[in-house]
Amino acid sequence: MVSRFPAVLIAAAILCAQSDELVRKSAHGKQLMSEGRFAEAISIYQELVKALPGNPGLVLNLGLAEQMAGHPRQAIRHFEAVLQVQPSNFPALFSLASAHLALTIGCAARLRGHRDERGPALRGRVQRGRAAREGPASSGGNQQH
Repeated sequence: MVSRFPAVLIAAAILCAQSDELVRKSAHGKQLMSEGRFAEAISIYQELVKALPGNPGLVLNLGLAEQMAGHPRQAIRHFEAVLQVQPSNFPALFSLASAHLALTIGCAARLRGHRDERGPALRGRVQRGRAAREGPASSGGNQQH
């Protein structure tokens, strides 16, 4: 009878090495996210999700990186995938709503002819609207006592 023990040890060592590499990649992805390097984090998390497709935490992190990099459409797919396996995952629910809101705001801004919903033209409108609602009393100069 031939012993399969050495083959099992070799397989275990390979799995352990792969696991260590995945842990290192995950830590690197988190580091990139904390540094605001979201586009770089996307590629790391894509590799991790490919290696461990059933891990909802990695899928969520991929969606978060995509959302923060300005890709809400791609992020929505990943948040929805997390919610398929974990329907009460609050970070995925919140992030899904946030991504839908980002799409809605972006579409509304484009429809109004603004390049960016946070651009100077919109800021000026908001400030003028606020001043009109508050009236002359908010100007601070012509108040009578």
